[in-house]
Amino acid sequence: MKIHRTLLLIIAFWLLVLLLPNPSIAEWTIEAIDMPKYLTNFSQRAIALDSNNHPHIVYGGGHLYYAYYDGAQWQYGTVDSSSGVGIYASIAIDSQDKVHISYYDWTNEDLKYATNASGSWVIYTVDSAEQVGLDTSIAIDSLDKVHISYLDSTNGDLKYATGTDKFQLTVDKTGSGNGTVTSDATGITCGDDCTEDFAHGAVVTLSATPEADSTFTGWSRCMQWHRRMSGNYGWGKNGYCFV
Repeated sequence: MKIHRTLLLIIAFWLLVLLLPNPSIAEWTIEAIDMPKYLTNFSQRAIALDSNNHPHIVYGGGHLYYAYYDGAQWQYGTVDSSSGVGIYASIAIDSQDKVHISYYDWTNEDLKYATNASGSWVIYTVDSAEQVGLDTSIAIDSLDKVHISYLDSTNGDLKYATGTDKFQLTVDKTGSGNGTVTSDATGITCGDDCTEDFAHGAVVTLSATPEADSTFTGWSRCMQWHRRMSGNYGWGKNGYCFV
């Protein structure tokens, strides 16, 4: 009986060897994405997939570079052209397929963050306290909120930063008349919905429509922002409000 069981185990083992895929003969597709550049400290979090399963890759050293596959070919370019940035670059993609990148600024020893959530690249310095930002890793939660972990080399600490690149715009109607204010971007219909979040860098056009018994007299100012990450906000021409 022991010999019989041993023989069965040997047969079962060789059947598994024959049926399972052999990793040594797996077919990998390998291609060069970008022309030679100065790259260093490539991160294990430097690649992410969008909702179409297309890869997006960040890398750097001399500058911060970004490449993605659009379904037909690779597209690539420079996100941050500052000198000595892009080391330890980490990437995450939100629910709208917008890209978020955390990376180290070697020149200034800072943690930096870049995103194209507004339609164009916007760059922030997240932490500039001494030497911070090495070994950074970024993630996006179900509400598209940004979470970043990184090393504080000066103090030997693990640090964490979180935030959002969106701003809250509120329309406040004054006077005794009646009417509606709407935004060209989906969000504000005030009326009823007078508050909405917009991405940093977005230009929001507000249009006022008075009712027959009322008169629109003009805009007064940009209302309160929930969060101000830069000083650049206010009214432009013809009811434009820029972040």
